[in-house]
Amino acid sequence: MTLMSGWAMIVASIVLGVIAHLLFFVVVPKLASAKGVPARHFERDLTYAATCAGTEEAQRAAAEPRPMCLQAYVKFKREEASAYAFPVLFPYDFFMMTFLAAFLALAAVTAAAYVPWAAGHTYLLVLFPLLYWLADLAEDAMLAWLLTTPGAVSDGRVKLLKSLTMAKFVTLADAYLVVFVLTVLALTAT
Repeated sequence: MTLMSGWAMIVASIVLGVIAHLLFFVVVPKLASAKGVPARHFERDLTYAATCAGTEEAQRAAAEPRPMCLQAYVKFKREEASAYAFPVLFPYDFFMMTFLAAFLALAAVTAAAYVPWAAGHTYLLVLFPLLYWLADLAEDAMLAWLLTTPGAVSDGRVKLLKSLTMAKFVTLADAYLVVFVLTVLALTAT
């Protein structure tokens, strides 16, 4: 790698990282809150139930501030559920996940360029960011469908949704770990 292309990749990684993290921590939460979805619990919390039984009053209660029942949330909070799906998941979260995956992939490749044994393995370096992006995209697509199709909510589908959420968490953590380790190795090698 030439000095100029190395610096260009470092700058591009930093710019993508700043944009991705601004989207993650500031922009998307503010936009989601403005659309009536201040807490995106179904993407971050695995403790909610798929369906709930009981009286209509009990089900309505299960849809309140921190929904513990996806089915009740979709049934009794239709406008909020619809806004959660569109535009919060698509396109807001889609843009955020894309920038975040691009940052993680480029940062890993950039740092690896300074670590001789890792430099030629681009396909492995982008694996976790790509897997994160695919898991997040699949999770968002399934959640958007469930949020807009009350009859589709079932225990099995929510179990799959939670599995996708867990896969998203694991692959994102792995991608950050790869970037961190390679960056430390790159900084100590120079």
